[in-house]
Amino acid sequence: MDTVMTKPWDEALSILQEEVSLLDRVLQLEEKKYQALKDVNLEELMTINDREEILLQEIHLKEEKRQHLFQQIHPSAPDFHTFLSSIDNEEYHHTFQNIYIQLAELRDRIKMQSEENKHLIQLNSEIISMTLGLFQKTHGETYQSPQAPAKPSGGGSFLVNHVV
Repeated sequence: MDTVMTKPWDEALSILQEEVSLLDRVLQLEEKKYQALKDVNLEELMTINDREEILLQEIHLKEEKRQHLFQQIHPSAPDFHTFLSSIDNEEYHHTFQNIYIQLAELRDRIKMQSEENKHLIQLNSEIISMTLGLFQKTHGETYQSPQAPAKPSGGGSFLVNHVV
């Protein structure tokens, strides 16, 4: 492979390695999010979501740049497998294949962690709903959103509008 062709290949490898690093950071945030959900730490959740959004934007930009480079290197390859099979250099082929495996494993782990987080969110929502339902049954009061017009208090205990 000549040196003119090596630069786009090396650049594509570099971008893929950056994507691996970014996805690893997303996985770490998803794991922290799980703990924040368990602890019902809303401040931490908001911080994690903000950081995750920035990482996802970076990943999107890297993906676009990688796709452009792949098109430049092999314009007729419609997907990564076709692209990979077109690589004649054994070293590059092996390196691209390993990075592709890393990306696939990270995406699978992120998907699993995200599903666990989603499940925990659903459980937390059910607990909040049951708690509000119990409060209503025992105290005869209902939850009012902060945007709803205020009703005169009937005495007794009251539910703070900012709970949920």
